[in-house]
Amino acid sequence: KIDATPENVTYTGDWYEIFNPDFYEGGAWATAEIGATAEFTFDGTAICWYGQTSAETYGITQVYIDDEFV
Repeated sequence: KIDATPENVTYTGDWYEIFNPDFYEGGAWATAEIGATAEFTFDGTAICWYGQTSAETYGITQVYIDDEFV
């Protein structure tokens, strides 16, 4: 697992940390900025994305692996 701290993920835009004991390591990063990005490098065969699911409240996430939309 990769913790979403700025040491492990490159963020562009205005991100902030939120805390909840139910989150991995007790925290998560969020943004309300359109076009904000989070990027990290990993060596593996799969990825799991965890996030909120209401597009009306939380927006839409687009995931790219090796520059390909998945």
